[in-house]
Amino acid sequence: MSANLSLPYLAPSQAQKHVTLNESLARLDAIVQLSVVSATTAAEPGSPDDGAVWIMPAGKSGAHWASFADGSLAYYRDGAWEQITPRDGWLASNSSPSPWSSPTTRRGGSTARAASSPTASTSVD
Repeated sequence: MSANLSLPYLAPSQAQKHVTLNESLARLDAIVQLSVVSATTAAEPGSPDDGAVWIMPAGKSGAHWASFADGSLAYYRDGAWEQITPRDGWLASNSSPSPWSSPTTRRGGSTARAASSPTASTSVD
């Protein structure tokens, strides 16, 4: 796995290399130019758009979200949920408050910098 984005590497003798490559491309699709639907929605949506990302708040609920860590990213793709753990320095653009620290405001919504241990008690004002 790559150090910064946790992308899987291709093994020299690996069969079906396209599967590993597609997993890496899907992860990049979620985290490059990261834009989240919400950082405060607590109920897992019934029919999310493919490619949508949420920041997990404390008190979240749902078949998949309930097991995700507070402050992690819930990424919906190909009919399944994936949890992504943000790293220090990641930025997410959203239109609602974020649990990550060091907020700044930018055109198009609020932006938050990921902390090494994001907590739901830290909010963007």
